[in-house]
Amino acid sequence: MTRYLIAAAVIAGLAAAAVLVERRPGPSVAAADAASTPAPVMAANPGAVPPPQAVASGAAEFLAGRQYIKVPKPTPPADSRTITVNEFFWYACPHCFRLEPLLADWRKTLPPDVQFVRTPCNLGLRNAQVHERAFYAAQQLGIEDQVHPLLADALVQLGLPLDDVQSLDDFFVQKAHLQPGAFTAAFQGSATDADVAQANQLALDYGIAGVPEIVVGGEYRTDIGQPGIYDARLGEADLYRRMLDVTTRLVSLVRSERTGGGA
Repeated sequence: MTRYLIAAAVIAGLAAAAVLVERRPGPSVAAADAASTPAPVMAANPGAVPPPQAVASGAAEFLAGRQYIKVPKPTPPADSRTITVNEFFWYACPHCFRLEPLLADWRKTLPPDVQFVRTPCNLGLRNAQVHERAFYAAQQLGIEDQVHPLLADALVQLGLPLDDVQSLDDFFVQKAHLQPGAFTAAFQGSATDADVAQANQLALDYGIAGVPEIVVGGEYRTDIGQPGIYDARLGEADLYRRMLDVTTRLVSLVRSERTGGGA
């Protein structure tokens, strides 16, 4: 299976390195930029239905280095009463696209003290840098929730070449009924500059090496490549369910640590 990865030097430092090798590592930065259709994540035997206990077994243990890792540079919370969950994604990533419906259901279960934040990641790719700015431009315009699924669908399902500001401006005019040029102004604005700089710094601090990845409380990171989550017998959806289960448990861990309950 593949994910979008940044650089071999970064990947080598991940706890999931052995697993990434086992499941055919994703393309390098240059290769990913050139690839038009990345291979989908598949079970070892796509026709087999995994036994129910196979999915549940991923939650049997909960250990750093197995289901999650500590980020290289944790971010102190702005408010210790709020636990932030960052989903690092790229609009053109098919894996992020397939995670989205599961993530939407999972978000409905979040308690009031959890704040979910989408965080675009450019992976060092030119078109991903454009999409990163598009996300924050939409946020500045107050239409993020409206256009988020539309832009992902256009890029992943329809394969539209929305990789420059003019094509995106046209897209936003059509889908969000903006005036021509309104998107471009937000895309090029200083507020978007600041948002992009902050997202890029978080990706660097957290050691984000691919997408989708999730960081909880600015401290702990997880993805389906973690050795305690990945299982070649499972399909992609079940792997993401495992990842979201781990995310829920990380929320509890962070809450317990902040209230003095320890691990």
